[in-house]
This record gives sequence, structure tokens and C-alpha cells, in this order.
Amino acid sequence: MSTYYLNDQNQFVIENYDKTKTFASFLPSVAGVDGIPMWVYYVNRGQAISSFGVENKDQPILDFVPANIAYRQTEITGFRTFIKRNGTVHEIFSSVSPDDVQRRMIIDTNVLTIEEVNHTLQLKVVVRYFTATHENYPGLIRKIEITNLSNQPVAIELLDGLPVLWPAGVDNYMIKNMANLSVAWNDVIMADEHLPFYCLRSTTEDTAVVGTVSVGHFYATYDEHSRRLPIIYDADYVFAENTSFLRPSYFERNNLKAIVSSRQVVANKLPCAFTAFDGTIDKKATFFTVVGRMPAIEALLEKAKSFGSDYFISQEQKAFALGEALKAPLISRTAYPIFDAYLEQCFVDNLLRGGYPIVFKGKDQPIVYHVFSRIHGDMEREYNYFVVEPTYYSQGNGNFRDVNQNRRNDVYFVKEAGLFNIKQFMELIQLDGYNPLTIKGSSFYFDQKAMDVVLKYVKTKPERVKELLQNKFTPGKLLKALEDEKVEYELDKVSFLELILSHSQQEFEAAYGTGYWIDHWTYNLDLIENYLNVFPDDIERLLFEERFRSFESPVSVLPRSDKYVLMEDGEVRQIDAIMKDEEKIKRLGLNPD
Repeated sequence: MSTYYLNDQNQFVIENYDKTKTFASFLPSVAGVDGIPMWVYYVNRGQAISSFGVENKDQPILDFVPANIAYRQTEITGFRTFIKRNGTVHEIFSSVSPDDVQRRMIIDTNVLTIEEVNHTLQLKVVVRYFTATHENYPGLIRKIEITNLSNQPVAIELLDGLPVLWPAGVDNYMIKNMANLSVAWNDVIMADEHLPFYCLRSTTEDTAVVGTVSVGHFYATYDEHSRRLPIIYDADYVFAENTSFLRPSYFERNNLKAIVSSRQVVANKLPCAFTAFDGTIDKKATFFTVVGRMPAIEALLEKAKSFGSDYFISQEQKAFALGEALKAPLISRTAYPIFDAYLEQCFVDNLLRGGYPIVFKGKDQPIVYHVFSRIHGDMEREYNYFVVEPTYYSQGNGNFRDVNQNRRNDVYFVKEAGLFNIKQFMELIQLDGYNPLTIKGSSFYFDQKAMDVVLKYVKTKPERVKELLQNKFTPGKLLKALEDEKVEYELDKVSFLELILSHSQQEFEAAYGTGYWIDHWTYNLDLIENYLNVFPDDIERLLFEERFRSFESPVSVLPRSDKYVLMEDGEVRQIDAIMKDEEKIKRLGLNPD
């Protein structure tokens, strides 16, 4: 029977999670302002993780699927754990396991844990998921602990991992429409011993000039002694003829040592990623797997120098700490702890929808910038095209109403946010009263007259810095570019960034998207009322002294005389209600979408 409760660590626990009503959720996709985020979705079936990747659906490692499909297939296409004992293979977290297993899911703000106690095997398996935190790469870390519940050492052979891992460069369209053809570009390159790099050997566009591809995905596993374990990337050596992936038929017939020593096919196949372990567990064995993206093999080799048990234990602690930091601004203590936890989670949800305002020191006034925002692109609203910017100070896209309503409490928690949201959303209203759908965050344009002020602190590659500051930028992309280019400067990162921002103009990014709305301006009244609740003596300045602009889009709504038509059956319909000003689009070099 399934039960739900809040444990003494303020975590939400679901007993027998795989037998409860289905639900879909996701990890926050937050890596800290100094980290590169990854999107991760999960459901309460199988080993939970249904998909994950970088930036958007077009850069998956495990491809995005809608909720109803995830409920059906996560147990097969998600993470799998096969344990062979005494010649028989058992699958942990399988729905066809014997009845003598107990399972539970533990949900924390930034960490997800699943557990199984298997009485047949006399083993307890705990799997914990969290994303790389405060790191310069996007990664999902999976910690698995296998505890021996018997009084005798247990000899096992273990295969643990993913039946499918998409190489970098395979987008959502190719996966859904050209999955068979796309394998012709697939490659697995061994960056180092037991360190596969999943990539494409060339660009896939049907063009005369074929380009090279350096970016790739990687998969690595370490034990508690920081030893890197072998990885099986050829699915034939796990499943053989069982192409449904229901059973690891090859593993059932062959011992693990023979599998590990086999010559795997590295090209023109859809690869998998399974960690291989052959040994004895006295009390407990711990394994850490990291799967992520690197811009090149050289970057992976450099980063892998820091991998090991101490690194992953530290990452787990940082992930927990970041989750606590996200909800820390809201403190609630009532007679109902689960209500307090609910309020904290609501605050985090607001933060993810609208972004959290951080404040940079400006030349004349503070510079407000929202981080961690993203559209509600969850699996139950799969029609939304979410963006999780893969850079520092990450920001994403959102819809006018969603971002607006989730920023209504900004001024209560960060008073420096002040008029920022009022000005942004009032200035996104057009002269005809409509507002655009898509909010893309904000960008900056550097004042070229202040170039010498910045360059005097630059120690290397000043010309490259000048190039980067010629076009619009976001704080995260600029810092990442400076890091990738190995530009050295005298100030610390934040101080150097604030110097640049203090000589830049902040602009709001928005677009027509897929429609216009006339009623969403009403949320602006909430922004105004909340601001005046904190700064009641500022009403005169707000109404009479602040200067506001209006948003101008290349797409506009036609007057009724043009958009209302009489159909052949006599019914009045509104058809083709918008007009795209092609001349304006061409003149300004705009993208109407």
C-alpha cells in the first residue's frame, strides 16, 4: 500500500512510489550562478529519470517525451540495474520483480532518491540523482549504493546504466523522425580508459560542405576508491537479440568478464552506456556515475582529472546545499510541517517560473538581473519549447503572464528589485494595448566609449575582449566566452563583470511568439500594488517622474474591419487577425518569432 509523508529531514517520501497514481516532475535545472545547468525530468515509474539534456529538447542525452509516454517507457528506456547472482539475472526497480520488495521515493528540492529492499537478493539498493553544481559543464550525477543485508559476503556481476544514450548533435527531429538514418553518423571514441565520448563524426545537414563536430557526451563511473569502471556502449553485449530491451539476454548467457573483454562496435550504431562491476560486496558498495556534455575530448580529459569519490561526495553536498539556498528566503513555521514545506516549494516554483532577481553593482544604480527562469516545459505541457541557457547566470524563456505573475513577490524578498518588473512589463505593452507572448530575459549592449575603462584591467587578448563587447551579450555567455578564450584580467569575475555591466545598457528581450493578448496587462497592477506596499511614499515618482517606453513588434493585430469576415454560410468569423510587417522585419533585421 502506498503512503505519503514528510520525514524528519523535511523531505517528501512516497512509499511504494511505483504503485501510486502517475505523476511527472523535474529537477530544478539550477547549477548555481557559477554553474552550467542541465534539464532533467522524472516520473514515479522505473528508476524515475525519463529524459535529460542540455538547453532544450534539441540537445538531449536521453530524449524528451510527453508524460503519458514517459509513464509507459521509462522503466525500459531509462536507467536500468541488472544484478547477476548465482548465474541468475535480477533487475532492480522492475515492475516484474517478486512481491518481496519494498520501494520508496524521496523528493528533495534539488535531489531525487529511490530505494529498493530486495529480500530475494538480500540487498538494499539506493539510487540518488543530482546535477553538477557550481561546475563549468552540464552533468547528471547518479550515486548508487548497494548494501548487503545478509551475514555473508555476496558475489555479484552488475550492469547499471542506460539502454540508449544519444550522441551530441542529434536533435529532437532526428530522434523522432530519422532515428534509423542518424546512426550513420554515430561514433563512440574512447577519450581514455573506460571513458567513452559519444559524438557525431561530422555534421548531418544535407549540404555540399560537411563540417566537423567536436562536442560530445560522456559517461563515466567510479567506485568508492575512485577507480574508473568499464563501460559497455554496444547494446548487443547486453541485450543481444532482445531488441525490445525487456531482458538483458546476452548478459544472461555470458559472464561479465567475457563481455568486458569483447570488442565492441564503436560506429554506426545507437549506443548504450552500462557500467560493469564484477566483485564481492561485504557490507556496502558505492558507485558514482556522471553523464554530461563537453565541448571537446580535451576538455573532458582535463575535467576527468578531478573526478573521484571525494569529488562526487562534494557534489552531492553542494546539490543539497543549493536546494536549501533556493528556498531559504521563505521561512514558515506552523503547526503543520508539511504545509511549511509546501510553501517553500511554492516559492521555488515561483523562482523557476519568473527567475530570481540578483543585483549587480551599477554605475549610478543597481542592475537587476533574473536568473534560473524557464518556461513551464514539463512533460504534461510538452507543447512548450523550454530553454535552460547552458551558461553561468543562466536565464530562460517564458510567457508574459507566467513570468509577470511569478515576479509579483520579488520586491518583498529583494527590495533592490524596486521598479524593475514594473518598467519591464509596462514597456512590453504596445501602443495598441497588446503584449507579446514570449519573454526571453534581458541582454546588454556595451557603451563603446568606455572600452578603455575595461581594457586597462585586461591582461591577455584585449582584441578578443573588444570583439565580444561589440554585440549584445548576457552576463553568463560573456563570462563563459572569456573563460573558453582563456582571457586573463586583474579583477575577480564578479567585479570585472560589474565593471562591464555598469557601462552597458540593459534591454528586455521579447517576441510575438505564437500570439497576442489584450488582458495580461492586468497583472501589471499587482506589480504596482506590491511595490507600493513596500515603497508607499514612491507613488508620485512612479506616476509622474518615471519615463516609460512602449514595445514595437514587426507583428501587429489588424483592426476589426480587416480581420472580421463573412463566411459562405453567413457566419461571422475572425480570420488572419495578425499582420507581419515584412518591410520592418527586413529593415531592422528582426526575427518576428
